[in-house]
Amino acid sequence: MKKTIFYFILCLIIVSGLIILFVKLNVLFKSQETNFTVEPNTPVDVSDLIIVDRPQAGEIIENPVTISGRARGSWFFEGSFPIKIVDVSGELLGEGIAEAQSSWMTNDFVVFRAAISFKSPATSSGFIILHNDNPSGLPDKDKELKIPIVFSSTSSESTVRTVKFFYYDSRLDQDDAGNILCSQRGLVVWDHDIPFTATPIKDTIESFLNIPLPEEAAAAGLSSEFPLSGVSLESLNLDKDSGLLTIRLSDKYNQTGGGACRVGILKFQLEAVAKQFPEVKEVKFEPETLFQP
Repeated sequence: MKKTIFYFILCLIIVSGLIILFVKLNVLFKSQETNFTVEPNTPVDVSDLIIVDRPQAGEIIENPVTISGRARGSWFFEGSFPIKIVDVSGELLGEGIAEAQSSWMTNDFVVFRAAISFKSPATSSGFIILHNDNPSGLPDKDKELKIPIVFSSTSSESTVRTVKFFYYDSRLDQDDAGNILCSQRGLVVWDHDIPFTATPIKDTIESFLNIPLPEEAAAAGLSSEFPLSGVSLESLNLDKDSGLLTIRLSDKYNQTGGGACRVGILKFQLEAVAKQFPEVKEVKFEPETLFQP
């Protein structure tokens, strides 16, 4: 009888101990859950990668705005990177491409410049966002610099958009022996204004195909065979997921054919015009007979 009572009391003590332990552990876990907070994402310091000279933070900007500064070569890809202008709510007002003003294949700082038009803002302030060009698409490789700006009270929706045409300078495209390489190294940016519309890619390509080389560009030693007789834009198709832009051209008189050097430069020019838009990552031409030696 005494043994039965002893074991009963022992079982009560063990059970009571387990209950007390469970209650304390439960309280401890709840306390940790209550005190747990998720730290907000801390902006990555990119001050050693990019420096904006103009506009400065808080500066009043006009439309279009000229953006200039210096960035490490790693911030660029193929000599450019994208820039966006947004209002305080994040609505996209305008976007464009910053171009390196010298060779970007370096770890040093390279001067860049961009001229971007934007639509009329609904707020008095906003941001200029400069993104590194990240061809890998990996989120951990993305970097950006966000500059707070104030929109001028006289800023209204622009009636023109500043875009980039690409002409050719053989003087920039030679090897050590002076041989012409017929490569993208010879492409030179030339700013051009076109009407501001909702179809900037289409309008820019059509303008490039139809507007002759400016006299100022020719005087500077640049060249271009565009416009080509019988060559016109038939259609565009942009795959937003992959960034592939398919450009279909009409070439009635086979003007895009010829020597390998010539057709290569023509193709490089048109590709560069299309790729100035951040959403265009790759360009495909149709039909396949275009730009064939």
